[in-house]
Parts: sequence; structure tokens; C-alpha cells
Amino acid sequence: MIYFFLAIVIQFIWSTVPSASKIVLQSMPLEFYVALRWTLSAGIFYILLKWKKQHIRLSSSETAKVGLLGILGYTLASYGMLTGLSIGGVTFFGLLMLASPLLVVLLSVLKFKETFTLRL
Repeated sequence: MIYFFLAIVIQFIWSTVPSASKIVLQSMPLEFYVALRWTLSAGIFYILLKWKKQHIRLSSSETAKVGLLGILGYTLASYGMLTGLSIGGVTFFGLLMLASPLLVVLLSVLKFKETFTLRL
């Protein structure tokens, strides 16, 4: 039951990110804010890696591919999200974010040939 309440609190906090980001973007450049978010995320990730002390063994090429995917993916996603937020506003951004789960389902069915069922 504690995880259910924790999930509700996390969801509430996460839902304030677009509004808070809109306020922050009024006082600093978009690129600086993206770099700041990236730096904070990398620091948190590093702390979690050191705390967990469990690592997946990857080859050098796999590490490079995963690292490049993570850096490009997170940077482009953040930059695109914040650009859309600064242009379209919080309400429009919220509507676009609602499309994300639908796109994940569609891509998984169309690209990866996964089956879609309504069972939980």
C-alpha cells in the first residue's frame, strides 16, 4: 500500500514539471536549462550506480552505443519538449504528452510485432 501512495506522490510531483519548466524558461535560455537538466540527471544516475553497486557487463562497443543513445535521446527529447513548451504553452504540451503512451503502443505493435491485449 505504501508503494501506491508513493506512486501517487511521484505522479503529482511529475505533473508539475511542465508548469515549473515554463516559469524557469522565462528567466533562462532554453539551451542552458536543457544542459542543467542533463547535468542533474547524470549526477543522480551516477549516485544511483554507486549506491546500487550492481553493474551489467557490457563490451566497449555496447557501452558506446548505449551511452550515445542515452545522451542523444535524452538531449533531443528534453530540447524538443522544452522547445514545444516555450512555443505552445503548458496546456498544449499536456495534450501532446497524453499522446505518448498511444505512440508507444502503436510503435510496439507496428515495428516490433508485439501483441496488444486488454488484460492487465
